[in-house]
Amino acid sequence: MLADAGSIPAASTKLVNTGDYSRPTKTDRNQVLNGTSKDIGLVCGSPHWAPPSHNRVTSASHLQTALSNTNHLGTDECSKFRRKVFDRHQPFCLALSSHYLKIAQDKSYVEANLSLLRINDRLQLHDLNLSCSDADLTDFCKKQSEYCRSVIAKSSASDLDILKHVNDHFARYTISSLSVDKYNPISSLFKRAEAESWWRRKIRIIRARVVESIARDIGLVSKVKNTYCSKWGQSFHDDKVKRNAKLLETMGIVNQQGDTYSLKELADKSVSNPEIRRAELMVRMRGFETVANNLGHVGGFYTLTAPSKMHAFSAQGIKNPKYNGTTPRETNDYLNNVWKLVRASFCNAGIKVYGFRVVEPHHDGTPHWHLMLFHNPSDTMQIQKVFKHYAMMEDGQEAGAEKHRFKVEMIDPSKGSATGYIAKYISKNINGKGIDEDLYGNEAKSAAKAITAWTSIWGIRQFQQIGGPSVTAYRELRRLETEESGVLEQARKAADESDWAAYVMAMGGPSLPQKERPIKVALWVEDNGETVDLETGEIIPVYDTKYGNTPKGKVFGLLYEGQHVLTRFYTWTMQRLPKASAKPNTSMLLEMSDNALDRYKFWESCGLPLDLCQ
Repeated sequence: MLADAGSIPAASTKLVNTGDYSRPTKTDRNQVLNGTSKDIGLVCGSPHWAPPSHNRVTSASHLQTALSNTNHLGTDECSKFRRKVFDRHQPFCLALSSHYLKIAQDKSYVEANLSLLRINDRLQLHDLNLSCSDADLTDFCKKQSEYCRSVIAKSSASDLDILKHVNDHFARYTISSLSVDKYNPISSLFKRAEAESWWRRKIRIIRARVVESIARDIGLVSKVKNTYCSKWGQSFHDDKVKRNAKLLETMGIVNQQGDTYSLKELADKSVSNPEIRRAELMVRMRGFETVANNLGHVGGFYTLTAPSKMHAFSAQGIKNPKYNGTTPRETNDYLNNVWKLVRASFCNAGIKVYGFRVVEPHHDGTPHWHLMLFHNPSDTMQIQKVFKHYAMMEDGQEAGAEKHRFKVEMIDPSKGSATGYIAKYISKNINGKGIDEDLYGNEAKSAAKAITAWTSIWGIRQFQQIGGPSVTAYRELRRLETEESGVLEQARKAADESDWAAYVMAMGGPSLPQKERPIKVALWVEDNGETVDLETGEIIPVYDTKYGNTPKGKVFGLLYEGQHVLTRFYTWTMQRLPKASAKPNTSMLLEMSDNALDRYKFWESCGLPLDLCQ
């Protein structure tokens, strides 16, 4: 939001190296024929996450094919080296052999050896081979949690020294350090380190990103191979979806009255459902456009693209010689920093914008941003000037920058609506509904699945509202069943009728700072593990997370004219369902999850621990 931009813009858009171990590293040529730089293989196993055709027999066959394809290159020592690497990473051996052949043909077998060694090193994190099966990865994570539990239980050192030792252990696997703060006491950090599920989530994310980064580097993600995301990445994501689906089917939630519901059915009625998610975004986008028309504002479709060095392949599918190994996540961070500079400049100039941002990948997985923004027509030229200035700050003189780095198309109502213009971008990044093909000729639904896998692997937020009132307050208002009074009733009625435009105006318009909005979200304020219901005076316990830390605040209702309006009346906990669990009451489910397509995200409303579904 503009009010958060501050008056002092960031100093630079220069990309910060965050220590991503998925990028290529320099390797000494003398290592190449003397074996690899690390003793790998402690965690190997079969590639059960690979495509169904991959099993131990076919993996062995692929290994032999990879070896025969390269056996004419180099010395006997080279052959032994290749066998060792291909055998260690059998799920990838065919792709690695093809990459090896190309490097050897274009340069030399020595350069091919060096490239293969770098890939081998990237797939090895201390004693963990990232090409292992998910079963072996699970065993590895169990051992790590047991190790941490042993260190924490048996060490006589201070808690801070133990935490330092645990963080040093995390660093071996490129896991970020844990630190104590107001909401995370050291005991909760220890519980994380001891939890096998916490390790699995962290290691799976690291593995997926490293493997996907390698796939991009060796040419497996492009318009001539696999668009947006590699087959490996999609397989990782499919496994995750299957695990989550199984969990949802076996888990439920129960309240203090004993009402129990399946997570699977509740998730299907929330924005976890792609169709519901798409519908809600369209309702809000259409509402913003209606507000703009009523206020005499204009709309512009702004596109930001990263510098050439962040693209692995050109638009023609040719390997980019300028590519520096930047990952999609880092590229998105760069674009986000550009937007921060733009937003800060707008704030200083008193320019107000509102709308939506969509992030989508190019064919090679490099993200770019689309922003549908509404604003005062008198600000149009200044907005375009600011956008272009910051978009061109880094490598702005390179060939093609003027044409590709920043584009703008002002919306002409006589040619179509802004909502219709952005609808295809929302649809093709969710489920492909209403679209036949993407820009590269791929079937829309399969392309949407690849994009979903891409955003999941890299942790990139696809859609974000810019400006306007709180969507959380909008969703809470929809939970109110009785008529209220004044502005609260205006906003409640607008939310209940899915009229985002009326809701925006009831809340003070599209550009009012959040702190000045008439209706705000109410959170519990913790004090010694208890909180007070300010309306009833009742002392209510504050429930910790499964790791023992206190949440930063849970939504319990709305704040209007100094009074709290309750929207949530139950405390929900998660439990495993019996195998023959009864079907939930359908009418109550509809009431709880809100029966219109864009109803409140039920999962969040129950305060469910989302990390259990990773």
